[in-house]
Amino acid sequence: MPVTLELHEERPPPGPRAGGSVVVPRDEQVEATGTPAANIARPGRTRRMAAIATGGGGVVLVGVGVVFGVLARGERDRVSQLCGGAIDRCDPSGYDEATLHHARAGRDALLGNLGIGLGAAAVITGAVLFLTAPRGERATRISTSIAPGNVGLVVAGSF
Repeated sequence: MPVTLELHEERPPPGPRAGGSVVVPRDEQVEATGTPAANIARPGRTRRMAAIATGGGGVVLVGVGVVFGVLARGERDRVSQLCGGAIDRCDPSGYDEATLHHARAGRDALLGNLGIGLGAAAVITGAVLFLTAPRGERATRISTSIAPGNVGLVVAGSF
């Protein structure tokens, strides 16, 4: 896969100079991975899209968790109706049905707690990804440094 890099030289003012520099604007860089130039010109775009997807999925998970929490409460209330408040006090005629509703309540409560917990974690992760995504245009500067007894190359960038 061919890789090209375009360098544009900044012309220093006339007169003695101790070094020169070359500026490579970010929108003219080409990555070796073949990433389109449109994504390079808009830094952080992929991270922001991933953040929105992660946060949106988290909101959905929280909603599913709330639904299962409501279902668990309904099953618990049904056990209370059948047994007068606790499954321990249930008479033998309603014990099997109460046990079934009690097991459903436990399952629904577990799914509700997992949905809310994982959803909250996904929302927080999405927020962190979004807020830490790079913004703005960046440039890489390549400079030479020439001094008596000293020659160097400096590569600097903004972040």
